[in-house]
Amino acid sequence: MADRIIAKRKSMFILYLICGLFAGLIIGFSLNYNRTVYIPNHTGTNWKGYKSGSLEINVLTEPENRSSHGTASLHSGINNHYTANDLVIPDVIRLKNKLYDLVQIDENAFYIGDDGYNLALSGSLTIGNNVQTIGSRAFASCKNLNKELIINDKLTQIASYAFWYCNFNNSNFTIGKNINVGDIAFLGNDFPQLTFCENIVIGNLAFGLSSYLGEIICDGWSSLPTDWGTDIFTLSKANGYVRSINSNLSSTAVLEFLQTHGLSTTWQAA
Repeated sequence: MADRIIAKRKSMFILYLICGLFAGLIIGFSLNYNRTVYIPNHTGTNWKGYKSGSLEINVLTEPENRSSHGTASLHSGINNHYTANDLVIPDVIRLKNKLYDLVQIDENAFYIGDDGYNLALSGSLTIGNNVQTIGSRAFASCKNLNKELIINDKLTQIASYAFWYCNFNNSNFTIGKNINVGDIAFLGNDFPQLTFCENIVIGNLAFGLSSYLGEIICDGWSSLPTDWGTDIFTLSKANGYVRSINSNLSSTAVLEFLQTHGLSTTWQAA
């Protein structure tokens, strides 16, 4: 009788062990499978201007509870051929009834590499209010992005080549406080006016080849930066005006500083 009880207990233990291992495999596979989610344009997620293609969302952190948000990034897809006009990257996305703050646009997100220019994105681009980082080449060679670029106050990093050879030429552009702009980030764009707020870092060649650049405004500078790159404005428009506002520095002092970083000597203090 005792032997039968022991044998039964062993059988139950083995059964529980097998069930536990199987459940763990299922959960692990599910978590891994759901790590990256494709967002077609008919899910109801508020991608304004988004017309076709499958956007790829990478889940970074899960919500702690029903009332909290996780975090996610906009990832580079299989072919990156999305179609959108006046694209608005949303603040929050919903996946399987969970909410995720969209905090990052990953490198190469809309870059099509050796295929040439990405002409499927057009018009303006608005970056969601929760995005903190825009990765390298995220929007590189999107030549039809030719209207307004709107970024948010939480953004801290625009990586190298992020907007390389886009064509934002119809609106003024402001680099807000505490943003690090990487090398060649905006090379080839044609902002008519640039505003640089305080505590920013600008990399090498960041605003080169800007044919229509006519005015640079430095807003709120208390001192001259010490960690800017070289040739930041190389081959940009030959002349224009530099203005210093809400600052302890004169327009002339700022002009001389910018000229040491690649601005043509034909520019004048406003």
